[in-house]
Amino acid sequence: MRLEYQLPSGAWYACGDRTDEFLDMCVRFGNLPDRATVLATLANGYKVRNDPNDWYSFCRDGEAADALEARARAQREAHERDQEARHGPVLNCRSCGQSGRSGNYPFSTNPGSGYCDDCR
Repeated sequence: MRLEYQLPSGAWYACGDRTDEFLDMCVRFGNLPDRATVLATLANGYKVRNDPNDWYSFCRDGEAADALEARARAQREAHERDQEARHGPVLNCRSCGQSGRSGNYPFSTNPGSGYCDDCR
């Protein structure tokens, strides 16, 4: 477990030497009965509040968060591969930057040109 706390900027930082202090605050302000429940909740990938006065006052297990992020990234990539296999690659217009799939608007007339129907 790598306990992290959130700063008001939204960034996450390791608790380091203050891990016990943050776990105690999570028990006190996270509405959880004891430290074991806090640790189990964090290990399942949830965030736990550590201060009632700040909007960004959460702790999380950094390892669980990394695993959830990797799983979500793999699902997005698999979905994109599936969409590309079904509908072709995403094209971007060289002139205006509009994007779309080959054979569909805005690339329905000449997708090989690199320009959308509006810029052609």
